[in-house]
Amino acid sequence: MQKQSEEVIKVTSISKTYGAKYALNNVSVSVSKGETVALIGPNGAGKTTFIETILNLKQPDSGEVSVFGIDILTNKKKHLPRVGAHLQEVRLFPKVTPKDFLEFFTKLYDKTADVDDIIASLELTDFVDKKIGELSGGMRQRVSLALAMVNDPELILLDEPTVGLDPIARQDFWRLIEKLQGQGKTILFTTHYMEEATTLADRVVMIHQGQVVFDGTPSEVIGKAAEINGNLDQAYSHYVQAANG
Repeated sequence: MQKQSEEVIKVTSISKTYGAKYALNNVSVSVSKGETVALIGPNGAGKTTFIETILNLKQPDSGEVSVFGIDILTNKKKHLPRVGAHLQEVRLFPKVTPKDFLEFFTKLYDKTADVDDIIASLELTDFVDKKIGELSGGMRQRVSLALAMVNDPELILLDEPTVGLDPIARQDFWRLIEKLQGQGKTILFTTHYMEEATTLADRVVMIHQGQVVFDGTPSEVIGKAAEINGNLDQAYSHYVQAANG
């Protein structure tokens, strides 16, 4: 798909510390309209803090952040109706059904997508009347993604969307992401799976200890792995070492 040049996310030189430790250290990342970007790194690299900053759940100590051209550090909520988010820490009540959750979420927005279309596209038709506690981990992930789609967002933020899923459920989730890409959605997702990043993303941003160590295409990462006669994880290690001198 031809990507448009309009910047949906523009993050410039943001830093965030917790005590003496940097969660983000002078990070600059942009995401263009219709683009899928993977933010990849191990646990503690700063990925979740980055996503939470875009959602204004965390305030950076310094730097600039704009979403849809809006300075979100001064206009904290203006961009949010156009954003859908799937977070790691979302806890769905086990005795409530997906259908009930979806109906509740539609009341939170002025603009909503067709819930039946969301249910069909995420293959939830046979599960919407079951209680959350009766669903598999993969199905609960689908419900969480469905809730993120209720407002028909232009930008979708996914924080470790496949963590804890078995390989089959992970592949199913990949196909769901590909459907969203086919709809022209702008997607930023975090992961610590190199294969996931290089398979799904137009661009891969590697982050290590709060700093960007690589920002480029999947083909560059794959090419580097071949160049060093290693695998994708070893390519990540190469970029970390190169950034650290």
